[in-house]
Amino acid sequence: MADIVTFQGWENWDGALLLQAYLGTITYKVFRTDTNAQTGTGSLTVSAVVFDTAQTNSGWPYSDGFNFKFLLPASCFPVGGIAYRVEFIVTPTGLEPFPIVFRAFAQNLLTS
Repeated sequence: MADIVTFQGWENWDGALLLQAYLGTITYKVFRTDTNAQTGTGSLTVSAVVFDTAQTNSGWPYSDGFNFKFLLPASCFPVGGIAYRVEFIVTPTGLEPFPIVFRAFAQNLLTS
């Protein structure tokens, strides 16, 4: 299995990018969708994964850019041929946490 890179554009209610200073903590958990078994967890360093300006490099195909980039470890996706649920819990400074959730499908490798 290979690591999975996630690019996202995180904005506030007004459509402005969320800045590092607005965010206290970011954690993640990964679950198999067929069994709900947790396969990965971790805490992220905000300054390492959130950008204060929109980025348009690193394979991002859209002109508007991204401001969140994180490499999910391959160990979070130990079995191919199934879907995984990835949950980021973002806690803004002085506010309530909110989730960002997506599904990733892990393909079986045809070569070894």
